[in-house]
Amino acid sequence: MVDFFVFFSIISKNIFKKKNVMKQQIIHIGGGVAKENYDSYLDFVEQIEFDPYKEKSIFWTKTLEKDLWEDFEYIKIPMPNSDFADYQAWKIMFEKILPYLKQDFVILGHSIGADFLLKYLDELPLSFGHLPPYPKGYERGRLAEKVKHIFLLAPAFEDNEQEVLGTFKFSTNLQQFDKNFWKITTFLHSKDDFVVPFEDFQKFKNILKNPKFIQYEDKNHFLVERFPEFLEMLRGDNKEKYEDKNEKFDIWNILKQNLDGKDKKIFFKEREIWYVSLWENIWFEQNGKGKDFLRPVLVLKKFNNNIFYGIPLTSKNKSSKFYFPFEFKKWITSSAILSQMKLFDSKRLYRRIWMISKGFYVELQKQIKELLFTK
Repeated sequence: MVDFFVFFSIISKNIFKKKNVMKQQIIHIGGGVAKENYDSYLDFVEQIEFDPYKEKSIFWTKTLEKDLWEDFEYIKIPMPNSDFADYQAWKIMFEKILPYLKQDFVILGHSIGADFLLKYLDELPLSFGHLPPYPKGYERGRLAEKVKHIFLLAPAFEDNEQEVLGTFKFSTNLQQFDKNFWKITTFLHSKDDFVVPFEDFQKFKNILKNPKFIQYEDKNHFLVERFPEFLEMLRGDNKEKYEDKNEKFDIWNILKQNLDGKDKKIFFKEREIWYVSLWENIWFEQNGKGKDFLRPVLVLKKFNNNIFYGIPLTSKNKSSKFYFPFEFKKWITSSAILSQMKLFDSKRLYRRIWMISKGFYVELQKQIKELLFTK
């Protein structure tokens, strides 16, 4: 039985301590055992070997908090009944963390925990113009905006002799996940995995064309005592503290070269809001944020498939002729910065996050006309 009081005391300790406010969050979902029915669960229990004097193994996941505490705020979600895991129960438990997630958090799932993330994120209704009209729907949408990186360690693609997916089986081919999260997802698998066959890793590569895939030779099911390569991956993902603006310009120049070489066609429409690689700018021009210099931008006018006129957005609710406040998703008010309208290349588009209503779009056009053509 999971001690839920311990879970929420961990959240309170980690989140409300003042010294941890600026730390990047690492959210960890560990493995478990899914079974098709209660009888198969009892068979599993029968096969468990118990020796009270056997020395317990120490895996790298057990020391993650100690290894990362200086740079990160580590939270492991204790999923209920990990030895008889059920997707719906895990979903209920996982959504308890949503209100506490900070911007740019990193999430990692191991084994069935990785399968849970694949299924859960594939079900997020990001391709629709709305979310369910209740606060939980709002928090689920915010999760997609806040997550910076997703690490999936040894997920199972299908049932095998050692692993049964049970209620964690995918009901789709995960194309929705691939579409919405491909830029921030990394799959990891080892060739000597004795729980999930390495062939599953290859099957994910066959259906998901875009995420990053990393393979190892000797990490088994990532049940190893040390995994320094992954710790370095996490720490490297957190290195965004640029000391001066010149360094930011240098980094942006490299990113701009990568964007210029991008050949993937991106389809977009007027009224959509996208995260856009906005660049590191000078003086009063709006900057992007994070390692990809991202900022939400509203597609005001599409000229063709390659260029559009866009308006950067701010989360601050400002009232003047230079700002257009509107409802950005449910319960969120954002403002279009009319003085920052400019031409964009579609190669800068990073991820679609919303579409404003036709009513707001018409009102926005009226305010722009008044701003530009009324003395």
